[in-house]
Amino acid sequence: MKNIVLLGGSNSIIKGLSSGLKQRNIHLINLALGGSTCLQNLYAIKRKRNQEFIQNADLIISESNVNDTIDYMNDKGQIKEEFFRDLTWFYEELSQCGKKILILILPNFFKSNFQLINNFHRFLCIKFGFNLIDMARYYKENHCYYFANMVDPAHQHITIMQELGENIANHTDDFLSPKKMDLKNKINFTILTPQDMIVDRGGDLKSFEAKNSMFDEKVFRIEEHKLFFPERYFGYYILALNAWNQSSLIFGTKKAKQKIQINPDKISQDFLENFIQFNNLNANVLINKKTFLEAQTINFWSGFSLKRCDLIDLFLADKGGEEILKNLNQSEFLQEHFNISEEYDFSHLMPNVVKYKEMINDYIFWFITGLATRQSENFTRRIGAILTGKKKGFFSELNKPIRLMETCIREVRNKIFFYVFYKRLKKYNIREIISEGYAKREFSLKEKQSYCYRIGELFIKACKTFYKGGFFKFFFELKKLRKEFKEKY
Repeated sequence: MKNIVLLGGSNSIIKGLSSGLKQRNIHLINLALGGSTCLQNLYAIKRKRNQEFIQNADLIISESNVNDTIDYMNDKGQIKEEFFRDLTWFYEELSQCGKKILILILPNFFKSNFQLINNFHRFLCIKFGFNLIDMARYYKENHCYYFANMVDPAHQHITIMQELGENIANHTDDFLSPKKMDLKNKINFTILTPQDMIVDRGGDLKSFEAKNSMFDEKVFRIEEHKLFFPERYFGYYILALNAWNQSSLIFGTKKAKQKIQINPDKISQDFLENFIQFNNLNANVLINKKTFLEAQTINFWSGFSLKRCDLIDLFLADKGGEEILKNLNQSEFLQEHFNISEEYDFSHLMPNVVKYKEMINDYIFWFITGLATRQSENFTRRIGAILTGKKKGFFSELNKPIRLMETCIREVRNKIFFYVFYKRLKKYNIREIISEGYAKREFSLKEKQSYCYRIGELFIKACKTFYKGGFFKFFFELKKLRKEFKEKY
């Protein structure tokens, strides 16, 4: 039985990678948290309750580049300096675990400068000797950009991720141990709970257990309290806050947001809905005797207000990472020249994504073209059926223009639906899929040769060219068509 520890975001929680890793010979410990970055992965391996899992692990798997791209990028598309500090710290701590490490670089083509983030992951994998599966590079080399975003930009196809997990589980013995390295600047990380802080007002803190199918945490409710830091933490930096908003369960609304502020820096963090959030501060907040936490009042549309925050703990470090950022040149990571050595490159464990892409493209092509073709053919056939109706008589003939108008209105409505549907799929490069598929397409001519279809086709053509005498031509063509079918049948 092999023990695998999984670190990451929602790609490691949702069905896919985690379900693929759960093989008979594998005991999976999933420490992932949705929407979190490499800093939460660092926090996970430093938690006291996770130390036994880390010590007994045969393999530690980590993925964070997708959420790193989201969290560490500002509105101008620039990477925040804290990313380089946090990822370096995380990989340094991983290298000291004495375990086999596997890094996954997932496709993250939905933001600019993603290449810089991916390259810094590659650079550190080479430096520390971590095993690597580089999905992002594979997708790029095989022109799978749009395919990577088909589910949604931040998550991959479940089948592909599940097969990848199975391949990893079946090759745990093949991965190599990291390089042995001595760290020059050892960082002391601390996880501080509210019960270890100094409560200045508001009475005693209330605490309770919060649970769901994956998580079990002790939560402290901050209301009118002011929480100051003990003197032994002066000079430390606040890296992140970890909270689990329980207000939505009380007030019955998912919009019961909570807010906490770090003073006197006036840095605030929001915690939404009913799930755990590990929020990076992405700022150097140095703790001193004046630093304190307090909940902020949130006013709701229904008239009530709420001042509380359900805090789990804080993640601290005794250094701010200046030594890492001092000699850092971001521009050198913009070019893709970081190639990991063959012995550490396990990208061959990836499933055949190109094959999956072609299969899905074929399905989309047949669906779209089939929908468009059936829509066009049905309209033509219906027009012909109305014109060649078996019912005779004055009222039947009087009803034909109304039925023709109804059919045309229905066709316009279908065209609008199809246009909206096509526009939604356009971002997945659907035009390229259809153009490739048309080379293989063979249309059936059987229905197009039917009497109703041919009459409908003539009538539509006449309507389009009415200003050129289209209806006069229609009656001549109709006479020829009747003669043709009389001779045939």
